[in-house]
Amino acid sequence: MADNNKKKPINSVMFNADGSPAAPPEPQIEEMTEEDRKYLISQGLNPDDYIAVKEGTEGSLINNPDETFNPDEWQEVDPQSIERELGFTERQRYSGLTKIEDKENALKKDFDNVTRVGESNFVMTDPKTGELIVYNKEGYIPSGGDLADFIPDAVGSVVSIPTTIIGGALGSAVAPGPGTVAGGIAGGAAGYSAGAEAARRGLNWLNGVEDTRTAGETASQIGTDLGYAAAGGALGAGAGAALKGGAKVIGNSLKSRALGGTVDDAAKAAERLATYETAGVTPTPGMIGGEALSTAELQRAGTRPWLKTKIDEVPEQLKNNWLKSVDEVSGGQGAMTPNEAGGFIRENIDTLKTNVQNETNRLYDNVSGLTKGVPVESSTTRKAYETLAHEFENAGAFKKSTDGSVYERSLGQVKALLDDIEGGKADFEYLKQARTTLNDTGSAMGATRAEKRIYSRVGEAITADMEATAKKAGDDVLKAWQDANAQFMRRLDPTDVIGNKAIDKILKNQSDDAILKLVSTGSKTNASQATRVLEQVHMAGGDDALRAVSTTVLDNLGKNAAGEWSLAALGKNWTVMTPEAKSSLFKFKGGKEIYERMNGIVKAGQQFQEYGNNANRSNTARHIGSAVKGMMDRYAGPVAGAAALSGSPSAAVGYGAFRGAKWMFDRATRKMIEDPKTLSWLAKLPSATDPEKHLLGLKNLYQTTKDERTRLTIREYLESLENDNK
Repeated sequence: MADNNKKKPINSVMFNADGSPAAPPEPQIEEMTEEDRKYLISQGLNPDDYIAVKEGTEGSLINNPDETFNPDEWQEVDPQSIERELGFTERQRYSGLTKIEDKENALKKDFDNVTRVGESNFVMTDPKTGELIVYNKEGYIPSGGDLADFIPDAVGSVVSIPTTIIGGALGSAVAPGPGTVAGGIAGGAAGYSAGAEAARRGLNWLNGVEDTRTAGETASQIGTDLGYAAAGGALGAGAGAALKGGAKVIGNSLKSRALGGTVDDAAKAAERLATYETAGVTPTPGMIGGEALSTAELQRAGTRPWLKTKIDEVPEQLKNNWLKSVDEVSGGQGAMTPNEAGGFIRENIDTLKTNVQNETNRLYDNVSGLTKGVPVESSTTRKAYETLAHEFENAGAFKKSTDGSVYERSLGQVKALLDDIEGGKADFEYLKQARTTLNDTGSAMGATRAEKRIYSRVGEAITADMEATAKKAGDDVLKAWQDANAQFMRRLDPTDVIGNKAIDKILKNQSDDAILKLVSTGSKTNASQATRVLEQVHMAGGDDALRAVSTTVLDNLGKNAAGEWSLAALGKNWTVMTPEAKSSLFKFKGGKEIYERMNGIVKAGQQFQEYGNNANRSNTARHIGSAVKGMMDRYAGPVAGAAALSGSPSAAVGYGAFRGAKWMFDRATRKMIEDPKTLSWLAKLPSATDPEKHLLGLKNLYQTTKDERTRLTIREYLESLENDNK
C-alpha cells in the first residue's frame, strides 16, 4: 500500500509513441510555482508534501520500488467507465460513516490514489493489482454496495417498524425482527434514528474507522448484536438468490402516471405542491394529483385512520399558520374587538386631521413671515368683484329672487376686503384668513348651489393675488407659497387621503363597528375608501397603528358569522377584498413577505376545499375505477447490464413492476406523504422524460441527505421496486 505522506510528483507519466513507458531520465527538481501550490491547496492537499519535477524527468521517481503510482490517478476518469465497483463485503466497512471526509480518510487507509468525485463518490486503485475501482457505480438497480450502505437503516428501521428489512436481501442476518438482538441495540422501541446511530457506531468500531461526529465513543457490544459475522458470510453468497426473478423495470409510459393514479396535469400537480409548501403544509398525494387520485385517496381514508388523521391535519395546520402570521403582524399584541378597532381607527384619523391642519398652518406661516413688508396684490380679486356686480345688476327678476341674497352678501364681503387692502390694513396673512372664511362658507354642509359657485370664484381670485404677492417677494418665497398652497388644495380635494371630506366622512358619519366593517370588506364597491382609511391610519400612527388595525382585520377574515374559525370563510372573505385593499393591510416594514405567506395559506386552503369536494361526488365509483386501473398498471422490459451483489455485472438482479400507487397506498404511503423531500420527487415524476434517470435522482438524494427519515423512506421505496415481482 502506498505511503500517502511521501513526496509525489505533480506531473503526468510520459509514454512512447507505441504506448510503452519512456525510459526514466534523471529527475530534475524545480521550484514549485505559486499556481501549483494554490491548486494543491484547493484540493485539500499540503504543498509541502509534494515536489515539482521538470516535465518528462519524473519517470525514475515513478518506477521507484518504494513508491506505488498509477498513471490513471492523474487523468480525468469517468466513474461509469470503470468496470469494478466496490462490493458489499468491502463497502460495508465504510457504511457507518456519513461525513464525506471520514469516508475519504478511511478509504485512504485501504486503497491508493483515492480521489473524490462529486459529492459522494470516489475513484481509487487496488494496492495489490493496480486495478481502478469506483466506490459507487450509478445505476437505477441497487448493487451489493448499495445494500451495504443500507445496513444502518435496516437496523434503525427494525426498532421502529415491524417490516421486512432490505426486502429479504439482507434478511435476518443484519436485521432480525423486533425483540431480537438488533432490536435491543437502541433499547427496544427507542426509535429509528437511535437504532441507525447505534449500528453506525458498531460498524465503525468493528471496522476500525474513525467517525469524527462521535470521536472517542465506542460500542464494544454492538458487533454481536448486529450479527456482523453472519452478514459477512450470508450476504455475499445468499443475497443474489433472494433477488432472482423475472426482470421488470420502469417503462417510458410511466411518465404520465404517478402518485397512485393518473395525474390530471403534471404542471398543475407541481403547482399545487408549491402552493402547499408556500403555506408551510405537507400535502398528501391526492391533494396535488387531481380529481381521480383525490377521490381514491379520500375513499381509502375511510378505512385507514392514519390517512384520515393526516388529511384532517392539513386544515388545522393552515389555521395555525394563519394565526401565527396574524400574531406576527400584531407583534404579539393580539387583536382588538370590532368596536375597539373602530374606535382606534377614529382616534387615529382625528389625529391625522389635527396634524394636517397644523402642517398647513406651518407652511402658510412660513410664507407670511417671508412676505412681511411686501404690499399685497388685489387686481384679480377686484376683477372678480366687478364681474359679480355686473352679473347681479343684469340678472332677471327670478334669479335675483333666488340668488340675490348670496350675491349681495358675497359682494359686501369682497368690497370690505378690497377697502382694507387699499387702506393698507391687509397683508399676506390677512388675505389667507379672508380666503379661508369665504371658502368655508361655500363648502359648508348645506351650502346652496349659488353659494358654492360664487364663493369658489372669490376664493380662486384671492388665491391668485396671494401667489402674485409671494412672487414679488422673490423665487424662494414663491416656492414656499407653492408648497403651502399644494397642501391646502389637497385638503379641498374630496378624493385625497388628507382631504377634509375624506376625513370627516369617517369622523362624522360612521359608528365604530361600521368603520371596521368598511375596512374589513374592501370589496369593489368600497375598495378605494377602505384603502384610504388604512392609509390615513398609517399616516397618523405609523407602522404600529397600521399593524394594530390589520391584525384585527386579518383575525376576523378567518371567522364565520358565528365568530368561529372557518377555512371556507377565510377563502370567501379574502377573495371579496380587492388586491389594493389587501395590499394596504401590509404596508408596514416586512409586510410584503407576510402578505405573500398569508396569500399562500388562503390559496392552499382553497385547494384543500376543492380536494375535499371529491369526497361527495355522485360519480365516485367511476373515479375510483379509473384510479385503481392506473394503480395496477405494470411496466415491463429487459434489464440490461444489471449489477449483482458481488459488484460483478455478470449476475442478474430482478426488479418488480413499478406500481406507484399500489405500493404507496398499500405499503408505504404514510412515509412518502410525511416526507417533503420524497413527496417533492414524486410530484416531478409525471413530467420526467426519462423515469429511470429520474430514479437516479432519488438514489442520489439517499446518498447525500443527512435526514434519517428521508433515507429510510427512500430505501423502502427502492426495495419495493426490487421485490414487487407478483
